[in-house]
Amino acid sequence: MTTNYNIVWFGPKLDGKLDFYYWEALMRTHLRAHNLWSFVEMGLAKGTDDIARRKDPLVLPQIQQRVDFSIFGKIVNAKTAKEACDILKLSYKGVEKAQKLKL
Repeated sequence: MTTNYNIVWFGPKLDGKLDFYYWEALMRTHLRAHNLWSFVEMGLAKGTDDIARRKDPLVLPQIQQRVDFSIFGKIVNAKTAKEACDILKLSYKGVEKAQKLKL
């Protein structure tokens, strides 16, 4: 059985104006449809088989392509999809907390 991993998604880019939780929900739905969301949630465990090791690099570009250039610098050095998503979550949860404190 041949598996095709050409994954194309034209959803909105995370640009600092778009609500992070909305973007994350869209990204989660997109990656679940391709059975790839687990790489964002759990990352790669030690002793992971070769098939999983080949799939994680498919997820990271999906995240990178769906962020604006102004945000890309935050995740440019991430080695895994989980790491990139964790950086984005931390960035946006920190902003949200700061905004709530101002109110």
